[in-house]
Amino acid sequence: FTVGDLPELRSWNEIVPGYRPYGLPYPEIPSVARRTAPPEYDIVFTGSMTPRRKKMLGDLERRYRLLQSTVFGTEEERARLYSRAKVAVTVPQTEEWKWVSPMRVLFGLRSGVPTVDLGQDLETIFGRLVLGPTDIDGAVANSDGLLQQQLKSYESFVRSPANGAFPSGAFDLWAELEACV
Repeated sequence: FTVGDLPELRSWNEIVPGYRPYGLPYPEIPSVARRTAPPEYDIVFTGSMTPRRKKMLGDLERRYRLLQSTVFGTEEERARLYSRAKVAVTVPQTEEWKWVSPMRVLFGLRSGVPTVDLGQDLETIFGRLVLGPTDIDGAVANSDGLLQQQLKSYESFVRSPANGAFPSGAFDLWAELEACV
């Protein structure tokens, strides 16, 4: 199962004939965290460090107050990190990786922090309809406005036909797997 549109998995059926990944629809965001204090940092990044990320984050650090963490803690710990910055960034691990991580964006939105995708993913439906092209300077300068824009875009996307419906074929797969146990 995947959540949403993942172009890199379109050839999955060639790898495992007869099976395709089921794309689950994106969920609604029931509530959004609100800041309790002004952010100390302009940008937050959480994730593993790769040479490309190190270079891109180093460039950002020369221009902005950057908070980075490569420690994978609890969701609450990560939310505390996010609350300390105006915007979160997603940075593709490699030059070849072109797709945004929707889970990072959803985490940011739930945490009350907008996300800027430095990979500028305009290939996936999610990248085009929820994030779109975003300028980091404008995002830092107007993070509250960007958050409201992204929440509105996400809400529209979740309710649109582009989000899809729960794949009924998934129940067939489930029954097949149950028979193996």
